[in-house]
Amino acid sequence: MSGTDDASEPIRQRLDPDTAAYLERLKAMPVAPLHLCTPEEARERHERTAASIQAPVEPVERVADSVIGGIPVRVYRPRDAKGVSVFVHGGGWVTGSLDSYDRLARALANRSATQFISVDYALAPEAKHPVQLDQAFAVLRSVIGDAGSPVVLAGDSAGGYLAALAALRARDEGLRLGGLALINPVIDPALDTPSSRLHAEGYRLETEAMRWYWRHFLEAGENAPRLLGRDLSGLPDTLVVTAGFDPLHDEGAEFARRLGVDRVPIEYHDYPGQVHGFLRLSHAIREGRDAQDVVGRFIRRHA
Repeated sequence: MSGTDDASEPIRQRLDPDTAAYLERLKAMPVAPLHLCTPEEARERHERTAASIQAPVEPVERVADSVIGGIPVRVYRPRDAKGVSVFVHGGGWVTGSLDSYDRLARALANRSATQFISVDYALAPEAKHPVQLDQAFAVLRSVIGDAGSPVVLAGDSAGGYLAALAALRARDEGLRLGGLALINPVIDPALDTPSSRLHAEGYRLETEAMRWYWRHFLEAGENAPRLLGRDLSGLPDTLVVTAGFDPLHDEGAEFARRLGVDRVPIEYHDYPGQVHGFLRLSHAIREGRDAQDVVGRFIRRHA
């Protein structure tokens, strides 16, 4: 694992060998750029890709679909689970589902040994911001109310953006969180960092696709709630995981730095040779499994 607590560490331009091999395989399966797709086409591609993974599905002792506060969820309960965690999936707010994130949810449930609740929020553009945030927070608030121990909130990619905003709302409403775990998080709509230019294409998530996601997520002319430049003090212990070849790398690293400035206890892990979403590629990328362990341990310690 390439982990560091220094959020200012520069990107080192060397792909992990497992990741380089994975990207070469992708080149043999060319597809239209995501930003040229309709939302329906993007969703179909996302679900088809997730379903095509040829790897065993991790068993979890109990898995059940349910509803919390009117929002569909999937609840994973490993044997001897202690504590509760809530997970907000990625997919740019336009794609992603309980099914496409089932493998990662199972892995994190087992590694955290918590009751792990994955939230199936409504997708854009049919549902615009702040619907996704409101739904994620409604589940979180209900779970906190029922839990007998601190709840950990986790989010992947666009779900990381929702999780960070939900954690700030929880802070403002006086709700206690045990921890916050952000995996390759979306942080800022500006997309004007060095990593967003250096790794704009060719490394799974592309910068133009990220702009496409933001356009579908927000109402025309709407400004997104900003995470950078606001008071972050009072947030719970936070884990941030970034990938060096991710267009979102620099905004995630900057968010980790600002958490530290605002005296939030921060655990930052950068994987310089990785691409966006590498935890979901653990069947092909060893560091994906390592990072799953990191996230699982963090959740277990704070739930």
